Amino acid sequence: MGKVRALRHILAASTLALIVGCSGDDAVSSGTDTSTSTTTATSTSTTGVMTTSSTSMTDTGGTETASGTTTSTTTGETTSGVCDGGQIECGDACVDPLTDSNNCGDCGVVCDVDAGESCVDGGCAVACDEGQVECGGVCVDTQADPNNCGDCGVVCDGGLVCGDGQCMADCPEGQLSCENMCVDTQTDDNNCGGCGVACGMCEACGDGACLAVPPPPAVDAIMGPTDACAGATVEFSVMMIDGATDYVWTVPDGATIDDGQGTEAITVTLGDAAGQVCLSYSLGCAASEQTCVDVAIQGGGNGMETFAYTGNAQEFVVPECVSQITVEAWGAQGGGAKCCGNNIQDDGGKGGYAKGTLDVTPGESLLIYVGGKGVTEGAGGFNGGGQGGQWGAGGGGASDVRLGGDTLADRILVGGGGGGGNCGCPEHGAGGAGGGLDGVVGTNGGGGFTPGGGASQNAGGTAGSNPGAPGALGAGGGSNGSTYHIGGGGGGFYGGGGAYAAGGGGGSSYYGNAVDPVTTPDQRSGDGEVIITW
Repeated sequence: MGKVRALRHILAASTLALIVGCSGDDAVSSGTDTSTSTTTATSTSTTGVMTTSSTSMTDTGGTETASGTTTSTTTGETTSGVCDGGQIECGDACVDPLTDSNNCGDCGVVCDVDAGESCVDGGCAVACDEGQVECGGVCVDTQADPNNCGDCGVVCDGGLVCGDGQCMADCPEGQLSCENMCVDTQTDDNNCGGCGVACGMCEACGDGACLAVPPPPAVDAIMGPTDACAGATVEFSVMMIDGATDYVWTVPDGATIDDGQGTEAITVTLGDAAGQVCLSYSLGCAASEQTCVDVAIQGGGNGMETFAYTGNAQEFVVPECVSQITVEAWGAQGGGAKCCGNNIQDDGGKGGYAKGTLDVTPGESLLIYVGGKGVTEGAGGFNGGGQGGQWGAGGGGASDVRLGGDTLADRILVGGGGGGGNCGCPEHGAGGAGGGLDGVVGTNGGGGFTPGGGASQNAGGTAGSNPGAPGALGAGGGSNGSTYHIGGGGGGFYGGGGAYAAGGGGGSSYYGNAVDPVTTPDQRSGDGEVIITW
């Protein structure tokens, strides 16, 4: 219990009776004798004001009158009636005088919070540790204090000691008198093993010896994910621990603590490795044992997959925890033309290049189409190369990635194919390279015929000399009839134009909504290729 300065409001009503009488020899009458005796006592308490009055006798026997009046006024705290029950009005505010440290028991009574006081039941009191009480502003153990033995102010005189709350000549068995205080030297931190032997800050007395304070218990559990994606940012925490001076966290290899080290909650960016997140804490002396939680990592971090030409659509499934991929696509080269000496020139236009980063969803499927090189005196390459003919060659196929379906409208990135070459007797030109955003026009080798035009982002390449045909969406042009001496256009987002007796045009590349896109013409010889990284 602490010392309490309690408010006492006392409203008292008092009655003052003044009785005055007239009689005997001092009375003089000239015919009429009137005697009046009046006593009045009034007590009024409405707003904390008490008034008491009394009036004496009046004797009208001629010329003499006596009277007396006494008034007493006491003023206390006033309330206006607007505060809730139990509260009083202090200034402009309603306060609870039982708990308000600035108005404890009455308006303006301030507790000394710096000295540990608080308002308890209308009085300022010092809060003491368990087993102690407050005496004169000091917390004491009344079981052992010779100046407050059993209760505040009870002093053990005459050499008596205080043991178990009583003044006595000798201490109870198992205790020793130290400065008139009976203490257990087996457990007393200030008299450990003998009077005056004090233990250090991080020591406690046990069996009469100062021993290191034992570590606090480990925390029960760590809250946070037990599996997460590589590279994910996650949080781990424990309930706040009273008195903890430090929290020490450890995380798996490759992970980093971004914020919160030293507190009860941390933010962590995970690496590629699974492992444990662990915590120990200190109460100022010893640290607790670690508590750990196993964290599994989903997904393998960075990766790459390469797709070569197969002549068929291929599938890529987005790995777990991957939300972005970078796609690189190279279109295929146009076919080489045959000359009169039956030698084959490598005069097909090279495939174009496209690159970009795309948003994806883990587990979704993408279709991969890798373009094939055009055929000498024959078909265009797989995925859109235009048909070639005798002395000429087919255009190279485009390489592309499709999301959500297998149609041309589902393409999200395209590398354009090169146009087919043309030779014979004499030389009749070379195929134009795949794009770039625009395919390259073929050449005629000085023969005077018009080569196939390069494709753009919104149209196929124009047709060369008749019977060359224009390119179209996703396909290079071939011929309008006979394939004799035709150089086919390259496949692409839009295909290049086909041409008679001249090279076919290159197809265009495309990157759609990709981030950080790149397109470059004239990059790939032979078949195309697609590489996906994450």
